[in-house]
Amino acid sequence: MAPGSPRAHVLLMAGALLLAAPWHGQAAPARSPGPPTRLTFPGRSWSLVLDLPGFALKPQERTRDGIMIEGENPRTHLIVSVFLEDAARTGDAAACRKHYWKKVRKSPLTMTEVALSERSGMALVEYLIPEFQGLPVRQKNVNAYLSHDGVWIDIHLSKVLATRSDQTLFDAVLRSVRIEGADATRP
Repeated sequence: MAPGSPRAHVLLMAGALLLAAPWHGQAAPARSPGPPTRLTFPGRSWSLVLDLPGFALKPQERTRDGIMIEGENPRTHLIVSVFLEDAARTGDAAACRKHYWKKVRKSPLTMTEVALSERSGMALVEYLIPEFQGLPVRQKNVNAYLSHDGVWIDIHLSKVLATRSDQTLFDAVLRSVRIEGADATRP
């Protein structure tokens, strides 16, 4: 990930924005589950689907390489960013992780508690950013990488001031990830 790229910006700003938000530390009203979030890559007959109840999502955007969506759950303070891009080369979820993780590791931010794993067809990277610009942020990050039909998918979840009990928030989103439509198979 190059400094100044949209992904670097999301990562760097997530902690700062969450700490500065006027609702930080206040409970937001509960929201109904709502419909699943669907992202369809141009020219494909399938969709990436995630269940994101309670999230305030920005409209889907076209990027130079594909599409993205981002948002936050104001009650739990979990942030999500999802990127779908043409695959850089032929490869599975592990190849996708290798490609993007190489870029993320170049970040000037200190990353601790780094763990790589696989789950339900996704290649995961989990890490913690203990501080940002000298302030303790304890931002937990999980990137779930998938590869489907020539498209690489990066689902980035993060939470500032994360505790061990917040793992259930990350797991709920990851369990909901699926591919639906023509040529659909669980990632």
